[in-house]
Amino acid sequence: MAEFILSLPAMAAARAAYPAAQIYLMASKSNLTLVKGAKFIDCFVEYGEAYRGYRGAWRLARLLRREKIDCAVALNPKKEFHLAFCLAGVKIRAGYRRKWGFCLNRAMPDLKHRALRHETEYNNELAALIGVKPAGVYEFPVDAQADLSCLPPPLNRDGKYIVIHPFTSNPEKLIGDKFWQVFCAPAAAALRRRIVIVGAAEEKARAQHYAQLLGAVNLAGCLDLRQLACFLKYHCCAFLGLDSGPMHLSAAVGAPTAGIFRVSLPQRWGPKGRRAMFIEGKDTEELIAQISNLLNFFKGGNDAER
Repeated sequence: MAEFILSLPAMAAARAAYPAAQIYLMASKSNLTLVKGAKFIDCFVEYGEAYRGYRGAWRLARLLRREKIDCAVALNPKKEFHLAFCLAGVKIRAGYRRKWGFCLNRAMPDLKHRALRHETEYNNELAALIGVKPAGVYEFPVDAQADLSCLPPPLNRDGKYIVIHPFTSNPEKLIGDKFWQVFCAPAAAALRRRIVIVGAAEEKARAQHYAQLLGAVNLAGCLDLRQLACFLKYHCCAFLGLDSGPMHLSAAVGAPTAGIFRVSLPQRWGPKGRRAMFIEGKDTEELIAQISNLLNFFKGGNDAER
C-alpha cells in the first residue's frame, strides 16, 4: 500500500497534464478500494492472477488493444507489463529500463535503491517521460460520506483522537512496547485526546495487547482503506506509526503525521505532506530520546483546534 499511495501524486499530475484523456489504473483490489471515486482516474482494472505470467501478458495486451490505449506507464517494473505494452502496440510505452525494459520506447534507469530522492520524486521523474510536470503538495481526496457507523464506544463521529499504528510487515522495523508506553501517556495528557490503534484484520490480536497496555481503543480490522482514510482525515489530531501504508495514508489526507524509522531510509520513504515529520534510530532507547520532539510537533499542529 505504501508504494501505491506514493504513486498517487504522479497520477493526479497526469490528469492535470491531460484533462481530456481517459486514464486507466491497474492495481490490486485493496488499493482500488482506496481510490474508487477519485476524479483523476476514469477506469479501474483489478490486477490479479489473470494478469500474471506470459498468459497474463497476452490477456493484458488484448485489454490494451480493445480499449485503444495509446500511452502506458509501468510505475512498478514487471516483465508482464512491459511485454503486454509491446504486444499491444501501445504507441508510448514508458517505465524503468529493467525487467524486459527493451519492450519500452521511453525508459529510464531504476536508481531507487540508492535512495537519493523521495519515492514521490522518482514517480514524478517517470511521469515526466510522458510530459507530466510534478504538481504542488498533494492531498488525497477523501470520501466524506464513508460509513463510520462501525466505530465502537467511546468513539464517535464528532471526536478527534491520537492514532497509532505500531505494526509493519517487516519485523526488523518493530520497536519495543516501552516506546509506546512512554509516548502515549504524555501525548494523551498534552492533547487531551484518547489513543486509538489502527491496523489490518491480521493485526487485531496484537492490537488488543497494545489496547490493554496503553488503555487505548482497538480499531484494528474494523475499517477498510476508504473508511481509514476518512477517519484519519476528520478524526485524527495526531498520527504516529511505523514505516508502513497507514503512515503514508495519514500524511496524504493532511493529518499531522510522524513516522518512526529503524531500518528503511526516510530520505526515500518518509511521510510526505503539509504536516509530516519523522524520527529515526537504531533501537528503542534512541527513539524514546526523541519523544519530546514528537510531542512538540503534535502540540504545535493542534493548538488551533483546542
